[in-house]
Amino acid sequence: MIPKLLKTVILLCLILTLLISNTLAEGNITDISISSITSSPTEIVLVAGASNTVTMEITISNDGEDVEGSNTNFIFEALSISSSSDYETRTTGSDIMGTVNLDAATNLGADLSNGSTLVIANVVVTFNLPESQTECDAQTHLCVVVSPGSGATYEETEIENNDLCIPYDVSGSAKKFCRYVDLLVEDFSVVDPDTIVYGMGIGKLISLNVTIENNGTDSIDDASGTANYEFNVYVIAGDEFEERTGELKFPTVITEVDNIDAGITEDGGSELFTGITTTVIIAGPNETCEDYSKLCVQVVRGTGAVFYERREDNNVLCKDFGTEMTQVGQKSCNRNEIDLHVSGLTVTTTDEFFPLDEAVAIDIAANVTNIGQVNLPSSSGEHNFVIKKYLTNSGVLNSNTHTIEITDVNIEGVQLQQDIAVGDVISFDESDLNVTIPTNQCDSVTHLCVQVTLDDSVSDLYVDPNPNNNYICKEFGPQSDNKIGTVPCNVDIRVSSFTVDDTNTVSYDAGQSRDITVNIQLANSGTDHLPVFDNQDNFVVSLLVTDNGQVESSTDDGMQQTLNTNALQLNQGIDAGASIDFNDVTGSVTISTDICFTVNHLCVQVTKPTNVPYRDVDQTNNDKCIQFGSENDLAGQKSCTDADSEKMSASVVVTFLNLPAVRWSEKTSIFRKAVSDAVNEYCNGNFEECCPDKGSKTANENISTPKDVTLTQLPEQVGNNLRIVSAVTFNPDNPLCSSGTDARRRRSFPELISTLIKRDTDVTLYLSVDVLTDAIIAKESDIEQAMGYTMSSVIQARNETQTGASDGSEFSPEPWLIIVMVVCATLIVAVISAMIYLALPARKRNPAFYIYQ
Repeated sequence: MIPKLLKTVILLCLILTLLISNTLAEGNITDISISSITSSPTEIVLVAGASNTVTMEITISNDGEDVEGSNTNFIFEALSISSSSDYETRTTGSDIMGTVNLDAATNLGADLSNGSTLVIANVVVTFNLPESQTECDAQTHLCVVVSPGSGATYEETEIENNDLCIPYDVSGSAKKFCRYVDLLVEDFSVVDPDTIVYGMGIGKLISLNVTIENNGTDSIDDASGTANYEFNVYVIAGDEFEERTGELKFPTVITEVDNIDAGITEDGGSELFTGITTTVIIAGPNETCEDYSKLCVQVVRGTGAVFYERREDNNVLCKDFGTEMTQVGQKSCNRNEIDLHVSGLTVTTTDEFFPLDEAVAIDIAANVTNIGQVNLPSSSGEHNFVIKKYLTNSGVLNSNTHTIEITDVNIEGVQLQQDIAVGDVISFDESDLNVTIPTNQCDSVTHLCVQVTLDDSVSDLYVDPNPNNNYICKEFGPQSDNKIGTVPCNVDIRVSSFTVDDTNTVSYDAGQSRDITVNIQLANSGTDHLPVFDNQDNFVVSLLVTDNGQVESSTDDGMQQTLNTNALQLNQGIDAGASIDFNDVTGSVTISTDICFTVNHLCVQVTKPTNVPYRDVDQTNNDKCIQFGSENDLAGQKSCTDADSEKMSASVVVTFLNLPAVRWSEKTSIFRKAVSDAVNEYCNGNFEECCPDKGSKTANENISTPKDVTLTQLPEQVGNNLRIVSAVTFNPDNPLCSSGTDARRRRSFPELISTLIKRDTDVTLYLSVDVLTDAIIAKESDIEQAMGYTMSSVIQARNETQTGASDGSEFSPEPWLIIVMVVCATLIVAVISAMIYLALPARKRNPAFYIYQ
C-alpha cells in the first residue's frame, strides 16, 4: 500500500512542476541587460556649458526567456550621475538627464532569444553639462538604462542589471571637459593685398597671416608635430557669416606653417600663424560675382588635437573686398577679355621628310590677333604669353586623344612681353626647334599644333574667354600639298613582280650552280611616301629556294641563294602607290641534293634594313615566289638525282586520292609538318621502339622537325592520285632520345642496325621505316585533315612493286628472293663483324660490338 501511495505523490509532484513551468513560460518573464555602449564617432565627448549630441550603439543581452518581436520592445534613458558608479545607489539630486531620440534607432522591435545579444544603433542622446566647474566636476559617470517598451510582451525580473555606467576619463571612451577651449579668429590679412585681384572665374593663389585667440577656461597644450588647428577660407554673399545667402569654400594648405602644433593659454591667449595658402575662385556669371562681398577665415580644431571646443559659431572672421583697410585684395567682376586668335602658321624644314626616331630641325611662325574687349599692355618683367607646341592626332587641339608636347623652346623673351591692343596683330617665331616622331607613336601623329595662352602673371587680371581659337594646327603630308612634310609611318613595301629570263632553257641540276637573270619590281602600297635617306639603303633584296609559295611559311632555313645587288640602287625612294624596277639582275642558284625533292619555289624577298627610319606596315607581302617548271611564267626546270638505296629503304610511299600534282607546291610544307607531328606523337608513346637502349622516357620531347621530312623522289601523278615517297632523317641526339634515363649508355651494333639505316660513312641517318609507317597510319586522319585529301595507301617503298602501286596494293616478294636477301644480310653482318674484330687490339677483342652516340 505504501509503495503505491509513494508513486502517487511523486506523480502529483511532477504534474505540479509541469504546470508551474508552463505558467511561467506563458508569462514570458525575462532578464535584459546592457553589454556595451559605443558611439559614433568612436568616443563620447561632453563639454561643460555646451549642448553635446552623441550617437550611440547599445548592445543588450538576454539572460531570461526568449523575447518575441513587437513594435517597441525596448526603450532607453541616458543620464550623467555623480558620487557613485552604481546607478541604484547614486545621489539622485545631481542627475543630469539626457534627451534620447529613438526615431532612427534600429532593432527596437526585434526578437531577442535567451543567451543572445542585440545591437541597437542610432540612439541619439543630447547632454547639457552645467557650465559651473564645481557642478561639472561632480559628475563621474555616464549611464544608459534599458526598459521594456510600450509594445513589449515580456516582463523584466531583474531591473538591477538594466543599466551600464561608463566613468568619465580623458583617455577612456567617455570624456568630460569641465574646463573648455573657445577659439576665435582675432585677425587675418592677405600677403601683398595691393597686388591681389580676384578675377571672375580665375583662380588666385593667396597667402594668409592669421591670429587666433583662446577665450576658453582651459589652455591648449603643444601637440608635438600634430596639427592643433586647421583653417578654411570662404567667400560669402551677405553681411554676416551666420546669415550668408551664398558661399564658396576653399580648403587651405598648412604644410608650410611652422607652429601649427603650438599651444595657446586660456583666457585670451593668442598665436599668429603665417604661410597658410589657398586658391580662391570667384564664380560667375557677373550677377553672381557681384553678390560675393566678403572673404572669411575660419579656424577649427585639428584632426589629431586633444582639446575640445565649447562652441564653434564664433570661429570665423570676415572682411570686405575692395578697401585698403580690409587687407584682403580687390575683387573684379569685369571680364577683362583678351581673346587671342592664332592664325597664319608656317612650318619650315630643311628636308621634306621627317625620319622616324630622328630629331628634325624646324622653324615656326604664327600671328596672334586680339579680338577681345580690352587692350593688353606690354610687360617689362614677366611674360604676357606662353607658347606651346604639340604633335597631335587631329587638327582640333582641345579634342584630340593623343598629344606629344614639343619641349624644345627657342624664342626671345621680348616676343613674349609684347602688348596687344584690341584688333592688333602681333607675330611670334621660333627657330631650330627639334621635333622627333617616335616609331611606336607615329600612327597617332597627324598634325603639329601651336597654342598661345596668357601667362600666369596676367591671368588674374585678364581672361581668354574662348580657348577654342587660341591655337592653330597644320597637317603632316607632302609639301607640294601645302603640308608640313611627310612622315614615313605608313609605308608598305612589297614585291609586285618577279620573273626569270629564258625559263624554257634554264635547268637546275642537284648540287650544281646555275647562273640566272631575274627581273624584280618593288612597289609601295602604303599611304606615305618612302623618302631617300642619306647614305642608307632602303631595301635588302634576297633570292631563296623554298618548299612553300610564301617565304614566311617555309619549313626550311639556310636556302639563301646568290643575287648580285651591288649594281642596284637600293637607296631609292618610292611614292605612295608607285613602283621601281630592277631589271637584268644576275644571280646563281645551287640546290643541294638533300633538299632537291623538297624545294619547289624560287623566291625573291625584300626587307627593311635595321635602323632605317621608316615603318613597313605590312611584312606579309614582302616576297614573291615562282614555282619550278619549264613554262614561260615559271622558274625553270629542276632535275633531282634518285635517292640511294639506303634512303629508299627508309622511305614510305603515301598515295593521296584526287590530289593534282600542280597543287603539291602549296601542300609541301603542310605534308612535312603533318608527318613530323605524327612521328613525334607516335614516338612519345612508343619510346623504346623509337629510341632503343635509351632506357625510359622522362619527358615529352620531339624526335623530328618538319625539316627532317624529306622527299626521296619527285611526287608522281598516277591517274588522279598523287604518289609521294618520303623518309625522315634521324639525329641520334634529338631531344626525345636524349631525355631517356640511359641516354648516355652505349648501344650494340646489331641494335643500331635494326633500327637505323646508316647512309655511306657520313652522319646521315634515317628513322626506322617501320616506325615511320606506324606513325603515319596512326595519325592518318590528322594528316588527311591537314592536307585536305584522303590517303588511299601507306606502303613501305622497299615492299612496293617496281612499277609502283597506285591502287594501294603491296608488293609480295617471291620466296626465293626472301631466302637470298636473308643469306646476303647474314654474310654482310658476318664480314663487317670480322673486320671490326680484327681491327681491335688482341686484348680488347670481345664478341659484343658497340657504337657510342
